[in-house]
Amino acid sequence: DGRVAIVIADVSGHGVGSAMIMAGLRSTLHAEVQAGFSPARVLEKANRLLVNDLGDSGMFVSVFLAAYDPTTGDLSYCNAGHPPPVLLLLGKPESHRLDVGGMLLGVVPEATYELGTSRLDCGAVLVLYTDGLTEARSPGGELFGETLLVSLVRDGRELGSGELHAAIVGCLADHLKGGEAEDDVTLIVTSRKL
Repeated sequence: DGRVAIVIADVSGHGVGSAMIMAGLRSTLHAEVQAGFSPARVLEKANRLLVNDLGDSGMFVSVFLAAYDPTTGDLSYCNAGHPPPVLLLLGKPESHRLDVGGMLLGVVPEATYELGTSRLDCGAVLVLYTDGLTEARSPGGELFGETLLVSLVRDGRELGSGELHAAIVGCLADHLKGGEAEDDVTLIVTSRKL
């Protein structure tokens, strides 16, 4: 219908089991999005399926799913326990946290999810990330943190998406001083120029 789906997710744990859960979730999300979707309804369905798959494993998944209409700038989204994406709007110094939604997927079968809305007008910058970014520790134990991320986005908002992505990744590398993050790092940067 002309909308673009934007999704980022993070499964607890590592290894083959976690990879299989993520592959299954990806298939579910792909099928539901292709059918025309409300992000909140898609995550409710995905949650019910994951609860059955995960059982008593103690595993869970955090997900942020959005539908973006490039003709209007309207963004509808649902955040299931994922670190809230950072949204900066043109002419507004404060960042917006896209945190409307519900709990992590795979925990409670009857969990409900709320739909959030926002608007990406010209000049808007939206940054999605996993907690591996903000929880990355320097050799001295200092967290990269959300405050630094928001500052980088604010300072680099005039850059293109690719350049801002590179700037954040470069700052993370400087923060780690040659080391590696303890958890997987995923980063999506998007901006609206027109």
